[in-house]
Amino acid sequence: MIKLRTILEGVAENYNQFPLNVLVKHAKQFQEFEDFSKFYSLDVGHGYYWHITEDPNFTPSSEKSPRDMSSISGGKATNKGLMITSHLEHWYENYKGDRGYAALLDTSEVNPKYLKQVSRGFGNEIFVPDHQVSNIKVVKVYSLSSAMRWDKELHRRVPQSKDSLRQLYDFAHGN
Repeated sequence: MIKLRTILEGVAENYNQFPLNVLVKHAKQFQEFEDFSKFYSLDVGHGYYWHITEDPNFTPSSEKSPRDMSSISGGKATNKGLMITSHLEHWYENYKGDRGYAALLDTSEVNPKYLKQVSRGFGNEIFVPDHQVSNIKVVKVYSLSSAMRWDKELHRRVPQSKDSLRQLYDFAHGN
């Protein structure tokens, strides 16, 4: 019994670390594992997101609108909110000269239904509407090159199989 308790404490400690702690919170909002699995795999909801910026002191604002070269609006502001991605490498090449920083974001307080991909050009773009932006916390702002290294490390930390994703889901639901 002591060995099982030690194993479970180790699992709980692991799930308290970023980005797994975000995934646990998101998993709690799904009644069915298959729906969570689709969020994780199809929407690339891996618990961590990035926003590329020119501001080394970036903070999310619900008063701004996305305005970039991928926008269908031709660079003009449209709906207020924040554009984020969980695939930093898709955006890196397009922004490395213009925007030198990437903010690592904690979306644990954002309802996963607002973390859905939109089609605007670079791939894996997620538009968070203004009423959810205040729920986003900045973990840290990195130079783009450092962010690329961290992105690879964070990818290694998240579940790599359906079984490990199922374990996380079961943990989130107290099973």
